Amino acid sequence: MTTETTVSSGVSFQSKEELMTALAQNNRDLAHADLGGLELSDMKLTGMNLAEANLSGANLRNSLLAGVNLGNANLTGVDLGEGIIAGANLGNALLRKANLRGVRLAGANFENAELTDADASDSRWLGVNVSGVDFSTVNMSGAKGSAVSWDQAKVPPAETPPELVPPWLPILLAVLSAVVLIGLVGRRLSR
Repeated sequence: MTTETTVSSGVSFQSKEELMTALAQNNRDLAHADLGGLELSDMKLTGMNLAEANLSGANLRNSLLAGVNLGNANLTGVDLGEGIIAGANLGNALLRKANLRGVRLAGANFENAELTDADASDSRWLGVNVSGVDFSTVNMSGAKGSAVSWDQAKVPPAETPPELVPPWLPILLAVLSAVVLIGLVGRRLSR
């Protein structure tokens, strides 16, 4: 099944391969893009702007999202299972019925994201901002977390996930994430 996708710049994608070609040409600003329903599993998305993009129903299983801006994006029914989300912004994102099973989250911002009926079972939360999130209908069974202020959530998980790592490790990971992001920005500026 081929899904045609159009971005705000007028570029049209009909497949994962066409998107990969655009990314290879350093098109990192896909704000307002419509990537809904695309098969994007096993992707490595770094430093991209997908603010207010539509990724509803997209398959991003086993993907890496590092330093990606998904603020106000529509991720309804997205499959992010077994992926890694590091240093990404998902503030005010819509993640209704999203598959977050086994996802590893580090230093991500989920402030005021909507996770209604999402499945985050067996996920790992490390230094994630969950301020304003309602976890009342999120499946958090088997989830673990460290350096997460669950009490800042609008409705914390019914059972607070157990600690994942020693208290000093999130600080180390935050520093390492900052170094990686600085390297990505530095590389982009040197071109």
